[in-house]
Amino acid sequence: MRSYHLHAVALAILSLVGSRTVLSEVANKHVPTGVTFHKNTIYRPDGHGDNWRPLWVADDSQITDDLIADETKTKAPVKIILDTDFGDDGDDLAALCILHQMADLGEVEILAIGQSNSRWDAPGAIDVINTYYGRPDIPIGQVKYKTHEGNQYSEFLVKRYSFDLDLDDVPSAVEVYRRALVKAPDKSVKFVVMGFKSNMRDLLKSKPDSISPLSGIELVKKKVILVSDMGGGYPSNEGEFNFKMVSDATKYYVEHWPTPMIFSGLGTGSIRVGTRVRKTDTPVGRALDEKLTHGWRPGEKSQAGFDLAAVLVAARGADRYFNAKSGCNKVDANGANTFDYHHDCGHQHVDSHNRKVSYEEIGEMFEEMILAGPKNPVDTHYLPTDAAIRYRVIYDCDFGCDGDDMLGLAVLHHLDGEGKIDFLGVGFSMSDRLGPAAMDVVNTYYNRPDFPIGITKLRGAACDLYSSYMANLYPDLWDINVDNIPDAVDVYRQLLTDSPDESVTFACGGYKQNLAELLKSEPDDISPLTGVALVRKKVVFVSDMGGGYPSAVDKGCNFKSFSAHAKYFVENWPTPIIFTGHRWGIEIGEKLMKQDTPVGRGLKERMRRNAKYPNYPRQPSWDVVAALVAAEGWEPHFNVSKPGCNVLDNKGNNWFGYDDDCGHRFIESSKISHDALRDMLDEMLLAPPRPRAE
Repeated sequence: MRSYHLHAVALAILSLVGSRTVLSEVANKHVPTGVTFHKNTIYRPDGHGDNWRPLWVADDSQITDDLIADETKTKAPVKIILDTDFGDDGDDLAALCILHQMADLGEVEILAIGQSNSRWDAPGAIDVINTYYGRPDIPIGQVKYKTHEGNQYSEFLVKRYSFDLDLDDVPSAVEVYRRALVKAPDKSVKFVVMGFKSNMRDLLKSKPDSISPLSGIELVKKKVILVSDMGGGYPSNEGEFNFKMVSDATKYYVEHWPTPMIFSGLGTGSIRVGTRVRKTDTPVGRALDEKLTHGWRPGEKSQAGFDLAAVLVAARGADRYFNAKSGCNKVDANGANTFDYHHDCGHQHVDSHNRKVSYEEIGEMFEEMILAGPKNPVDTHYLPTDAAIRYRVIYDCDFGCDGDDMLGLAVLHHLDGEGKIDFLGVGFSMSDRLGPAAMDVVNTYYNRPDFPIGITKLRGAACDLYSSYMANLYPDLWDINVDNIPDAVDVYRQLLTDSPDESVTFACGGYKQNLAELLKSEPDDISPLTGVALVRKKVVFVSDMGGGYPSAVDKGCNFKSFSAHAKYFVENWPTPIIFTGHRWGIEIGEKLMKQDTPVGRGLKERMRRNAKYPNYPRQPSWDVVAALVAAEGWEPHFNVSKPGCNVLDNKGNNWFGYDDDCGHRFIESSKISHDALRDMLDEMLLAPPRPRAE
């Protein structure tokens, strides 16, 4: 038989069977021979109870109120403030669920949650989980400067489940912590810290304010009894992730925190959870499966439980499950740590090599608790896939310089006519006078004569290889005043303001001035929001034709021309970017050039003026692929890279790296053959225009 810690197993079983009732006696007929339940075994000095197995407890009749009364009903719940880098790894998700399960059991009270990952939608993802567990009003704060923006499941949760947190009005974590501490009794609060240490450092450095006349360090000393921190490695480590990210904050926090601290560390990653949870049709199960399937280590079968150990230590104490060693944790400027056992500064660490309960048993306990689900679950309305969304698309292009810009415009009009998207408007990133007129020719051909057009108000490039030809050939198909085209930024701000939240995608097939200037735009008569806030509120993602992947040096013009704007756009755009890149120049349009239509004749003129191969019969599909991804997402036709960060230098050269997650991916391969992709695009371009679907 296996020896289980009675309290831990009792709670795990209670969660498993969903018992919330008070029963008067044990139905002994279900208890195996020789096994008894004694309340006093809870208090054995060694922390262990009788030998028993969860499988033997088959129904509520075997779990009495007496068995758990002294542990979960007579003690006041532990008051917890959680500091997390939610979204960076799946253990933050699982740990938050365990906290909610413990709150359902009366073990803890969750006072507040702070987010140390600066990704904009992570607080919304936390709110999804809080809402699912019936606690939508837990205060949530976030670090107010860039730290790390890991996104292994945050975007998945906010896109597919409902929540009511206003992502444009999330307070700072420090403000939330100060408010929660002021309301709490003295010496009553425990922090669980399982991410970067930015918020904790900032709390210590906070000044007296309208919330409290105490400084941060005075407030912590008055209200907090313990920090349980997942960070570092023991006895030493060269730079564990939570410590080395924002390492200056880590060093300050560890050196100045005025109450006892206990560190769980890398060794607790041997706790594994999620093999069964990921198969459940819940926000937790689906998000964990998303992380394990598509995250930084795709194909994982289970999740390392680093952060869950920190929750367990704060809620139930370290001595029930672990042995701990005392001393002083010393952190250098790079986040490397060494534990000094000869100097006691109020620090302890969990001894991962000398445990009272096996990691396997702890992991199984966590699995059962999460599987039990919320006491009062809330339906958060799952939206199955991105394919269920009809995107509202805005197209930004350098029309006239190459034929793929015109073909991208045509494909988007075609998909709009098919009722698959709502095509909202187009922006011109060039300065050619008749470029907007030629765009209006295409719009009118597709039965959209009043289609919104904007133009860059910066000094753009000039590259008229077919615009004036089309404007002169089809004078009856355009009537806009080419000398009074509105600023593309104003057009974009109006289209975004008029759109529902998180409904718009951008396809960018040219230079990046318009998108960079949109981000820089200030509140105005159109919207009280800045450009960044407006984009964050309204845009789902950008599909961008720029650069080469995984890297490109001295290739392509979309990044190299106006490279400062390209760099600003890539570094500051607040929603995901999917880069298509110059690899996706599949040759299309041979049949189209034989048609007597504005698009066919315009493309034929462009290819006639091909400098390298005059009259070449096909056009590379670069911007058309970007338009397709913006319209339908990448899932139907493409595979994308792991999340990472596209880095541009001042000349527009780019390198894609995976050390950080900036919300960037690139098209890595196609799910269909290039011939099939070419045929599909050609079919769209050859189809006659239809009225726009309403």
